[in-house]
Amino acid sequence: MLHWWGLSKNLDRLKNRTNEVILSSYDLAYLDVGFGNRNGIPYQTYINWRHLYSFNPRLAGVNVIGGETCMWSELSNIYTHDQKIWIRTSVLSERLWNDGINVEKELLQITKRLTAHSLRMRGRGYKVSPVTVQICEED
Repeated sequence: MLHWWGLSKNLDRLKNRTNEVILSSYDLAYLDVGFGNRNGIPYQTYINWRHLYSFNPRLAGVNVIGGETCMWSELSNIYTHDQKIWIRTSVLSERLWNDGINVEKELLQITKRLTAHSLRMRGRGYKVSPVTVQICEED
């Protein structure tokens, strides 16, 4: 088994390997990306749920068996974990299970599912980041 911890643009390095692969692309699945480091120096760009959802985990010639998001709390604490973790981890989970979805054609349905999921999590006490603006969630 191979746990991929690299940039998504380099996934072609996995082709034609016989290993089972768990994806954790640094630029997509590392949840502190876009917030900067402990010295306030920014690195990479924040990946929102739509960008993350556009990632297609189906790779020709690669036996992908799953994926994981990662967070080591460089700029996180008990007040930020829920906002950073739950929606984007839920997006990656849904994308791994539904790799045949056309994101552009099904964007409204995806948004509705994620909004319903975030409301469900908020109802259970999690401080989840919004999927879309509040007026859209209410409509």
